Amino acid sequence: MTGTDEAVAERLHADVAVIGYGPVGRLLALLLGRRGKRVVVIERQPRAYPLPRAVHFDDEVGRIFQSVGVPPDSMTDVVTPYNEFYEWRAADRRPLLRLDWRGLGPSGWHVSHFFYQPALEALLSARVESLESVTVLRGWEAVAHTEDADGVTVGLRSTTDERRTVTARYVIGADGANSFVRSWIGSTVTDLGYFHDWLVIDLLMHAPLEDFDFSPAAWQLCDPERPTTLVPGGPGRRRFEFMRLPAETVEELNEEETAWPVARTVGHHPGDRQARTAHRLHLPGPLVRHLAQGAAAARR
Repeated sequence: MTGTDEAVAERLHADVAVIGYGPVGRLLALLLGRRGKRVVVIERQPRAYPLPRAVHFDDEVGRIFQSVGVPPDSMTDVVTPYNEFYEWRAADRRPLLRLDWRGLGPSGWHVSHFFYQPALEALLSARVESLESVTVLRGWEAVAHTEDADGVTVGLRSTTDERRTVTARYVIGADGANSFVRSWIGSTVTDLGYFHDWLVIDLLMHAPLEDFDFSPAAWQLCDPERPTTLVPGGPGRRRFEFMRLPAETVEELNEEETAWPVARTVGHHPGDRQARTAHRLHLPGPLVRHLAQGAAAARR
């Protein structure tokens, strides 16, 4: 079953508790649930995040999707295989580095794919929620844990301050960069001092991508005046990431009248798109070591 908050008892028992319900949490729930393991997924957000974040995966991830019944070539409205070079260019557009992302990788799928994350997550959620052995708890946050020889007991708090517990043989943290599980297992963090805000713009183009001059479709502009990422964002979509400059505030950069002049520097204007989403991306620079302790583990 996929439990609703009304349908599950105050204490849940599982083979594995997965904390976090992004793409990794969904895939873990699918992999384990399809093998008959009892899984409880704990996600503090009451509903799916509506904006794309990640846009790329490789052939190894393609093989994982295949293993849960959703190979990349079955998701043509969500995923686009990439069969071009990936370039890093100087401010004058001179190539500095050219990576060959053409063809198939060792895992049998394209070396590179670009995808639209909200649609991918919706597709994976439908698969997860069809499994009797998986319970998904949305709007619940893992706030405490105790561990003994039998496993881990996780204390949960809801958005309305209700409480419940989950016991599991193992706990896996798939809860992102600010992982709570990572703090439980005592992971050390090495801060590389790389903290920058970026304006992220995702465009749904008004015409087929073939009508635009994207050559190659994926590249990095290494311009000290404004480092920029230009890549596909899934079928019919483009992704742009612009580093915030010291003289700019996050608030003004995220305004429509500021964002479009920034986009014009790489040849795009409002008439190119049917829809635009923009959000702030804060990129930290820590390295995490020691990813498991006892019955708890955190993904890198």
